[in-house]
Amino acid sequence: MLKRLYKSPMSALTSKIFSIVPSGRNIRAKTFLCLLTILFLCITAPFSGVGYMLLAGIRSYLDSLESSLLPGMLDSRRTLDNLDVIHAQLDILCLAEDPALRSLAKVKLQTVIPELAFEAFPGMEEFSRTAFHRVRVIFDLRERAGGEARNLQTSLSALRTFGGNIVRVRGHDMRETPRFDTAGTVLPAQPFVREVMALCGGPLAADKDDCRRFEQELAVFRQAFDSKREADEIVRVIWKNLSENLCSLADGAVAAEFQNIRDNVRDLKNETTLAQYSYYLAIAASVLIMAGIILALRGCLLLPISLAAEKLRMMHLGRKIGELPSTLIAELQQLLDMVSKLDGYLSDMAEYSDKLAREKTKFEDMSMRDALTGVANRRNFDNRLAREHRGQSLGILMIDVDLFKKYNDTLGHKAGDDCLVVLASAMQSTLFRTSDALFRYGGEEFAVILENVTTGQALAVAKRMKDKVQALRMPHPSSTVSSCVTISIGVAVARKDDSVSRGELVQRADKALYQAKNSGRNRICLHRESIGEKIEDAAGGK
Repeated sequence: MLKRLYKSPMSALTSKIFSIVPSGRNIRAKTFLCLLTILFLCITAPFSGVGYMLLAGIRSYLDSLESSLLPGMLDSRRTLDNLDVIHAQLDILCLAEDPALRSLAKVKLQTVIPELAFEAFPGMEEFSRTAFHRVRVIFDLRERAGGEARNLQTSLSALRTFGGNIVRVRGHDMRETPRFDTAGTVLPAQPFVREVMALCGGPLAADKDDCRRFEQELAVFRQAFDSKREADEIVRVIWKNLSENLCSLADGAVAAEFQNIRDNVRDLKNETTLAQYSYYLAIAASVLIMAGIILALRGCLLLPISLAAEKLRMMHLGRKIGELPSTLIAELQQLLDMVSKLDGYLSDMAEYSDKLAREKTKFEDMSMRDALTGVANRRNFDNRLAREHRGQSLGILMIDVDLFKKYNDTLGHKAGDDCLVVLASAMQSTLFRTSDALFRYGGEEFAVILENVTTGQALAVAKRMKDKVQALRMPHPSSTVSSCVTISIGVAVARKDDSVSRGELVQRADKALYQAKNSGRNRICLHRESIGEKIEDAAGGK
C-alpha cells in the first residue's frame, strides 16, 4: 500500500522541480516570485478574461446603442414636429377666410410635406405624395368657394334692392331680408322670398320687370350657394381624411420609436444576463482550478509529508517500521532541500524589500535637498510650510546675499558656488533647535522657518546669522556695502491668534527683505502687522 502511494506523482513532480535548479544551488527570489505569479494567473485568468470580454461586449453594445437609438429618437421628434406643422397649417388652409393666410399656409405645406418622403417610418412616402396633391385641390376649392361667396354677396345686394322695390310698390313693409354671415353661410329669410314671389304673381303688372330680375338674381344666388356648399363639403371631406391620416402617422411614428426603445432595452437585458451567467461560469471554473491545485498539492506534497512524518514518529517511539522504500527516502531528502531553499527565497525577498525601502528613502531625501549646499530646497520649504499648524506662532526669515551677482561676475561662478556652500553651512550652525530649518529658496536667497517663537527670538536668530556671516570675513571685491560678504534679512512673525495665511506671512518677510535691501543692505528689517504696514529697521549694518 505504502509502496503504491510513494510511487505517486510526488517523485515525478519533485524531480521536475529540482531538474530546473541544479543541486546545491538556491533558486533566486525572482524565480520563486515567477512561480507564484504563474499560480496566481492560473487562478485569476478565468475572471480576468471573462470580465474583460464581458465589459468589452457591453461597451461595444452601448456604443452601437448610442449610435442607433439617439438618431432614431431625433428623427422621430423631427417627424412629429413636421406632422404638427402640417396639421396646424392644414387647419388654416381649410378655415381661414383671408386669401393671404391661405396662400401662406399652402406654401408652408408644400415645403414641409415633401420632407416626409425621406422619413423611415411606414406610410410617410405615400402620404407625402397624396397629401401634396390634396393640398393643391383644397386650395383651389377654397379659392372657388371664396369667389362664390363674393357672388353671393352681390346677389344678396340685388335681391334686397329688387325685393324692396316690389314690396314698396305694393304698399308693404320690408320687415326681414336675407343675410350672409361672416362664416360664409347664407341665412335667407324665407318669409321675405315667399312674400316677394306672391306679390310678383298678383294681378298688378307695374313691377313685372323687377319681378323678372328678382327671379333671375334668385336663381343666380341659389346656383352660387349650391356651388359654394359643394366646394365646402369637398374641402371638409378631404380635410377630415388628411387629419385622420396625420393622426395615424403620428401614432405610428410614436409606436415605432417605442418599439425601437423596447427592442434595445431587451437586447441590453440579454447582454447583462449573459454577462451574469458568464461570470458565474468563471467563478465555477476558478473554483474547479483551485480544487484541482489543492488536490494536486495534497497528493503530491501533503500526503507524502504526512506519511513521512508518521514513519518518523514511529521511529521516534521505537516501533518497528520495516524497510523504508527508496522513493520515501529520496522524497524526504527533497523535502528537506526544498525547506532550506524556501528559507533562502524568503531571506532574499526580505533583503530586496529592505533595499527598495532604503533606495526610496534615499531618493525622497535627495528630492528634498539642494544639490549644491546640502540644505533643504524650495520644494521642502513649501511642504514644511503647508504642514505647519495654525495653533502656534511661526517666524519666517528671508535672507539674500548682498550684491551676489557682482561677486559672480568678479570672481567667477565656481567661487560663487563655493561661497554659497560656506554661507549655508555657517547659517545652519546658528540654528540650535531641531524644529528650526534653513532652506535654499532660490539662487542667492535662503529662508528659515522658526516654530513657536516670539518677535524677539526671531530677531535674535537673524542677528546671530548676520554676525556669523560677517565673522567669516569672505572677501567681496565688488561690494559697495562692505569689503566682505554680507547678508540682508527680512523677518515676519505670526502670533497664535493671527489669522494670516502662510503664503501671506512669506510675502511679509519678503517685503521686509526688500526694505532691508533698499535701506542700504547688510541689515535686518522686521515686518510688524500690529502697527499696519510699517516695516522697522531692527538692526543696521556695522
